[in-house]
Amino acid sequence: MISDVIRYTRKITLSMYAIGTVLFFSVIGLIPLFGYTIAVSQERIKNGVNTNPPDVSSIFSLTGKGIIGLGIIVLMLVPSGLIYILMPILISSIEIGESMILSIFLIMIAIAGVLFALSGLYLFSAMIFAYCRYSVDERLNLKDAILYTTVQVSLSRKYFNAFVYIMVLSILYGILTQLLFLSVILAPLAGVLALIYFSLMGYVIGSLTTEFRTV
Repeated sequence: MISDVIRYTRKITLSMYAIGTVLFFSVIGLIPLFGYTIAVSQERIKNGVNTNPPDVSSIFSLTGKGIIGLGIIVLMLVPSGLIYILMPILISSIEIGESMILSIFLIMIAIAGVLFALSGLYLFSAMIFAYCRYSVDERLNLKDAILYTTVQVSLSRKYFNAFVYIMVLSILYGILTQLLFLSVILAPLAGVLALIYFSLMGYVIGSLTTEFRTV
């Protein structure tokens, strides 16, 4: 996997780096950059390991894909988000000294919120892949795409390894971005780093493809 992503990074053109830098420093640039992640995943699914980075044909198209991707992430985090919104309300409605059962109930809700958050974090890449696979594979309907992802992808060792890779990649991206912004001279390189990060994340997600089997 590492050799594949390094080889893929070398295919990114200077013009793409320039576009990625402009998007990164624009007001809503992270949305089309995330859309580029989806575009990379779609190309990886269609063309296999030797795929090339897609060109930016339309910022509007990338923005639309980015909105869809962000919508998927929000959907995955809704259960935990609702729990954490309701927790302060529930806590404030219980007076000190009330039933131990209510306290245990609140603890269970908090634990459920943590589990939902971790599940959403783990599954968001799989759901992004499901959308990308569904959008390029005419054999799949939406139901099959979701079941295919849940059973054949997210529960596989390959997906766990990809998830760990994405998490490590995300942590490194965050640290390096912070370091680059410590210097005025190096700050523009954060845009180049952003394009590499979103491209590699898309490549890794797109590499989850296996032979389709109806669930």
